[in-house]
Amino acid sequence: MINELNECWDAAYRNILPIAHQFKDRFADRWVRFHTLPWSKRYAENDTENQIILQRHNALLSAISGRDFPLFLITTGFNETGDAERLNEKLVEADPSAQLWKSIAMHENDDGSYDVPEYKNYWHLFVSKWRWANGIFDPILRLVAVDHISNVMIVNPAKHCWYHPYDGGADIVLSSTFQRDRLKAEHTQWLSDQLNGL
Repeated sequence: MINELNECWDAAYRNILPIAHQFKDRFADRWVRFHTLPWSKRYAENDTENQIILQRHNALLSAISGRDFPLFLITTGFNETGDAERLNEKLVEADPSAQLWKSIAMHENDDGSYDVPEYKNYWHLFVSKWRWANGIFDPILRLVAVDHISNVMIVNPAKHCWYHPYDGGADIVLSSTFQRDRLKAEHTQWLSDQLNGL
C-alpha cells in the first residue's frame, strides 16, 4: 500500500510534501474551497447543522470518487519528537488499520511558522486504503468538523483528486482547471463570496 501511494503521489504531486495548507498556493489553478454550512458558518450548533456538514462532504467526495477507484485516507499525528505515533484515541478508533507513511520535520519544511530554534515539531502521516461508499468517512469528518483532528487528506490517485476537509469546509485540488470549474458550477451556493475563495 505504501509503495502504491508513493507512486501515485509522485505522479500527481511530484515533490510536494503532503502538507494540506500549502496546496492552495501550489495548485491555485486547480484548487477550490467549499464551505460546509450556509453563510460560511464554521461550527455546527445542532444536529441539523451536523447533518448538513456531512451531506456536503459526502456530495463533494462522491463527485471526485467512484466505486471502482481506491481512495487513500491520510491522517496525521503531531508531536515534538521524531517518534512516529498517533496519540489521538478517537482517530485511531475511526481509522484503526492506518500504517505509517512518512514523518515530516515541520520546523525544517514549513513556511517559517515553526522557525524557532528550540522548538521541534513533527507531523507523522499515516495512510489507509478505502473503497468509496456514501458515509464511509463520516467518523473522520465528524472529528474534523469539531477541530479534533487536522491535516486530513483523501486522495483519489486514478482521478488525480485531492480532498482536504477542515473545520468549516473542504479544500479540493482537481485534475484540471476545467474539472475544478465544473465542480464549482455544480455547488455555487457552497462557495465563499470572497474574491480569494476563502
